[in-house]
Amino acid sequence: MKKITNSIFPLFCVIGCLLITNCSTPDSSKIENSGSSQIIPTSSAQSNIGIKKIELKEEVVPIKLGETEIKVVVNKSSVAFPVYLYFNMHDNENTAVEATKEIISKNGGTLIELQADGQRLIKFSLNKKQYTFDPNRIFTDIGIKKTLDNYGDYAPEAQKEVSNFANKLAKDYFQNSKLLVAVHNNTEGNYSIKSYEKGQEFGNDAKLVFINPNTDADDFFFVTEEKFYKLFSEKNYNVALQDNEKVTDDGSLSVYCGYKKISYINVESEHNHLKEQVKMLEVLQDLIKNL
Repeated sequence: MKKITNSIFPLFCVIGCLLITNCSTPDSSKIENSGSSQIIPTSSAQSNIGIKKIELKEEVVPIKLGETEIKVVVNKSSVAFPVYLYFNMHDNENTAVEATKEIISKNGGTLIELQADGQRLIKFSLNKKQYTFDPNRIFTDIGIKKTLDNYGDYAPEAQKEVSNFANKLAKDYFQNSKLLVAVHNNTEGNYSIKSYEKGQEFGNDAKLVFINPNTDADDFFFVTEEKFYKLFSEKNYNVALQDNEKVTDDGSLSVYCGYKKISYINVESEHNHLKEQVKMLEVLQDLIKNL
């Protein structure tokens, strides 16, 4: 009997200690609050910190164009990321803006938008006359004259105003950028990578063209440097390389960058192809981050 008691006593002690410990130590996943228990998912709260989006700060910069004020909207991440400057110049290409904001909210960067009441073209008044132009045709003198002629009246004083506007954009934003990324949207059947094939509308402007027949031709890259062309084509993405020596001077930003030796990539996607354009922007960052 004594032998049995001696063997059981230590077991009672162990059980008692476990019960006391369990009662005295609260469940770390619960906090008593006014008689109710609040579950704190600590592990998921910690993981959320790692995927928290970067805050974007929006600044509206007015630029005078004749007697009209044009708004330049600067969306800048709280985390500095000076390598890329994204530029959206057509105010009706909203998918491109949405896709770019998603990217810079994750990775940082700056997006510049031109506002024109939701329209593709910009209108301004000068000396009681109205003028209209395509903001992607104003970065050379030849381009400015063509676009003013194309959309209405031309006047030397109007060309001077538009030229000053373009020069201010270039000075304030483009010239200090290591890489300028234009973000555009197009309409199905109107403009695509196939537009740069030989014999097509812009066939003479492209030095090289790669087309993946298994993808949508409306989603493609347009670049001014062969190193970018190789990166995208080797990954089977639709891409065209601008011929910087023979390209038609239409005043577009790609022509300007080709002349000025500024690294330029256009990420072009069909309207409402949000998922596709986000993916393209992600691919762009992955491929060129080590260049």
